[in-house]
Amino acid sequence: DAEGRMRFRDKTHLVTWAEVAPLARGADVVIVSDGWNDAVVVRDEVRRALGARLIVLRSPDAVAQWRALRARGVRASLLLHTTC
Repeated sequence: DAEGRMRFRDKTHLVTWAEVAPLARGADVVIVSDGWNDAVVVRDEVRRALGARLIVLRSPDAVAQWRALRARGVRASLLLHTTC
């Protein structure tokens, strides 16, 4: 999350607002990794709620972007999909 705390998530390919809302709290940006071959589906409710504050990238790019933003002092949260 934006405070740097790590939590484990259920193994699913669906990202919902209920899951992302705690990550968005206090964050300037929320990054979601999309798994293998774009397997992860980010629900429209998440896209609407976050708008330009949402970045969806391949897992390696998501981690690199999160690290770069955090290094610049941006409060970024990362939802990293690692199950596929």
